[in-house]
Amino acid sequence: MLFREKTGELSSGLCKPARRFVAEALYGIQARQSVLLSVTGRALNETIRLKKTETRLSNKLGRASLEDHLLENLLRKGSGRIKADTLLVLDPSDIAKPYAWGMEYLTHLRDGSTGENTEIIRAVDMVSRHTETRGTWVVDRGGDRRKLYEPSLGHKLRFVIRLVGSRHLECGRRLVLAREIALRCPMLYADQVVREKDGKEPLMLLTNVEVKRSRRSCSFILDSYLRRWQTEDTIRCMKQSYDLENVRLLSYLLLQNMMVSAFAT
Repeated sequence: MLFREKTGELSSGLCKPARRFVAEALYGIQARQSVLLSVTGRALNETIRLKKTETRLSNKLGRASLEDHLLENLLRKGSGRIKADTLLVLDPSDIAKPYAWGMEYLTHLRDGSTGENTEIIRAVDMVSRHTETRGTWVVDRGGDRRKLYEPSLGHKLRFVIRLVGSRHLECGRRLVLAREIALRCPMLYADQVVREKDGKEPLMLLTNVEVKRSRRSCSFILDSYLRRWQTEDTIRCMKQSYDLENVRLLSYLLLQNMMVSAFAT
């Protein structure tokens, strides 16, 4: 009953064939721990040939509006849980397919590319439509690019971003390297931490969250960023549990729809 309720909420607003596909896809992915259509199709135990089942699932997976529809339903359901101090961790991941030359848009990944910036802004805007200004965004290196954090300032979104030492910040009336400012800052509070083996610069965080002169206030900022690693662990676990990087879908649309289905399980 719980599985039916979950898939019903997730596929709300879709036509009957699409709702059936969502239920079958989520069940197959969970039952066989795989995103291969030939494997998930076996979990359905249909009386027709497996090839027919795989073809049907592939056709339904190619529905153009499926990804947006599932994401909107997920966000609508989860937005009620978001409070002012809830962490919204933004951690773009990738699927490594070094030999799948037939896949659409397969390319080398570069931080700061126009396409990456556009996708990140689109993701933040989509979530913010449901959460409004609630929550605190947590972003790793690269999130301190002006093209990314300026829209957040304009929409009054709170954020904690890992700051790169080579960035210039306005200090007084001149631009100064972030690393230089960090090294000159007085340390009001100190804790014992494990130093990164090859670490060459202090951990610097850029935030617009109000910070008071108290250990608790400072700890919230630091803990917010450190908890981001739990998201990385979750993504790594998902990749391993569902063998995501073994996905065999040549169409980018199919890949998008499969990924949102897998993460919705």
